[in-house]
Amino acid sequence: MPPESAPANKMLRDFQVYILTWNVVCRAPIADLRSALGLEPPIIPEALPDMYAIGFQEVSARPQHLLSQAFFEEPWIQAIRNALHKYSYVKVKHVRLQGLILTIFTKREHLIQLRGIQSTYTRTGLGGVWGNKGGVTIRLCVYGCSICFVNSHLAAHESETFQRINEYNTIIEKQRFFDTQATNILTHDYTFWFGDLNFRVDDCTIEEMKAAIENNTYCQMLSKDQLNRVRSKGEAFHEFCENDITFAPTYKFQIDRMGYNFSQRKPAWTDRILYRFTKNAYENVTLDLKQHQYVSHDLYIQSDHKPVSAFFTLKVFAKPEQPVIYFLPVGTWIINQDSFAWYYTSADTELKSWDWIGLYRENFSSLEDHLGYVWASTRPTDVYPTHLRTRRSRSRSSRGSQSRPGSAASGAATSAATVAAPGAASSGAPGTAASAGASGVASGTATNSAVGTPSVASRRTNRSPAETENAARSLSWPRNTADGPGDLEPNLEGQRPSRSASAVPATTPPGDSTAEQSRQGSSAAKKRGEATVSWRPPSSRQPSPPRASPSDSVVEGASVHADTPPDTGNETPAEGKSCSDQGDDATDDPGRRPSMVEAAAQAGRTDSITGQDGQRQKPPSSSSERVFYRVLFGDQTLLVSGRYRLVYLRGQSDVLGMSEPFKIKAAVS
Repeated sequence: MPPESAPANKMLRDFQVYILTWNVVCRAPIADLRSALGLEPPIIPEALPDMYAIGFQEVSARPQHLLSQAFFEEPWIQAIRNALHKYSYVKVKHVRLQGLILTIFTKREHLIQLRGIQSTYTRTGLGGVWGNKGGVTIRLCVYGCSICFVNSHLAAHESETFQRINEYNTIIEKQRFFDTQATNILTHDYTFWFGDLNFRVDDCTIEEMKAAIENNTYCQMLSKDQLNRVRSKGEAFHEFCENDITFAPTYKFQIDRMGYNFSQRKPAWTDRILYRFTKNAYENVTLDLKQHQYVSHDLYIQSDHKPVSAFFTLKVFAKPEQPVIYFLPVGTWIINQDSFAWYYTSADTELKSWDWIGLYRENFSSLEDHLGYVWASTRPTDVYPTHLRTRRSRSRSSRGSQSRPGSAASGAATSAATVAAPGAASSGAPGTAASAGASGVASGTATNSAVGTPSVASRRTNRSPAETENAARSLSWPRNTADGPGDLEPNLEGQRPSRSASAVPATTPPGDSTAEQSRQGSSAAKKRGEATVSWRPPSSRQPSPPRASPSDSVVEGASVHADTPPDTGNETPAEGKSCSDQGDDATDDPGRRPSMVEAAAQAGRTDSITGQDGQRQKPPSSSSERVFYRVLFGDQTLLVSGRYRLVYLRGQSDVLGMSEPFKIKAAVS
């Protein structure tokens, strides 16, 4: 190994992905899917894959089935959840196009390392109008590397090879993603394409295929496989690789019986898993992929297709992403009483108005299973939990003694300094989340003092922490806006000001079917201007939050099944990296990705330590670099005693922070 390769290898770690594809021919799920998921005993939890990508074709799309999914989860996805739940897997996302379903599961410890999760789909049936054929896609970044999964069902019948080629190219051309580097399917670091591709075998009869299968010489027929031929000609899928096939044709079988159905169609390898990766996507780092398994599961007889699975090991960056949000330890919450949660972030982090905090059970198995949520506060708070008050009140006293006693302006500067780093309030220069909030308080105080009216901040400076908590209970202070400082009074409508006047985030999402007492929440909290939570019965399936992430909110006409506009016809943006699997001649490409050092500097990454759940990472180095926020969860009348977690999310699936488990219990009578 060359000496310069050793440091590069230390920058990478292994990440294992298990892919399963199955055409289920509109049948309901069977009881046991463990064999198809590679969960046959003996099971070593540490050896299980880090991520599952599972694609189904021909799932029942009858109207009554689609209607039931407004209230209940798709049975096939539920069956996968039941099989994986005991091994701490969480469903990250799924996307559906009629009978096509793609879902992603990952171990809970990796949730904090997933970023930029998007989904889309493309119809190719009936000239692109009908969704019985097409492709569904989920892309995401895992430990800094972009991965794209495509599940497709292409045109059937042996004579439709040209149609399948066109459908492949249509999916490639139409699917676009909101990413500066990986804007389409082929520009990701790793791409996996699988499904019922429906390629058949040419130049042989049914009798010849039957004899080859009976004599176990079917591998000789692979030279006549249509997919292999179009790849060799560069007509379709030539950008992808496929491991050697060592299993028998996966179609067409007798349903609920062992053996092929030779009555009308020749057996063929219709169900395939292909992959590609960009080896030299980054300077001084070489990505790699190894495939350990490529098999069919012949014991499943409920479909005329056999499920096919593959097991991969990818190289991703060893340095984990830091959580954006750090939760302070959450104490025990009491049912029917207001409860608070504190979290903090670094001073240079800007929170989004679409961020939300969900309440989950400790061992939740899907990001959709939140029992309630509140919109996250984007304004720093000056109300702190008990274990921080003493330290901060001492700091407030020492800094306040340097100002002229009785000065309202000095009191405001002291209050603002508890949120921002020292000097941020005095400068008043907006630029970070902390300085923006601090300057807003200081500026507003000076204005009120000029007319002889003490501001809220100056009045609160003379109160003890206990009085501050009981009398004011202010959720947060508004930041500066581009037009000047925000209002100093607390928000009395239970809502956060949005970034534009046209879209004001509502405390309770539209369409909530919550009990009347839960809708009311805590009236006292609403008068104080604090966001309250909408609670749902734990047994009901929760819909995703009605708001999309900021990047997705600008898209009009996107389907509820996709985060990016389906079937878009945008022109291909300039690609920022090489799309070649070889990548050896792309060294001088001016558009290639920056080095890891440059990328880390641009992203503002710092050293961190990953714990079991990805939470025990190195926070901002000192309290002066932290900006604290607080949210109110109303009385949890519909909850039961147990252990729960708080999860901070952006959009539907990007987890930016997760609390340690805490207890919720009934009040002692």
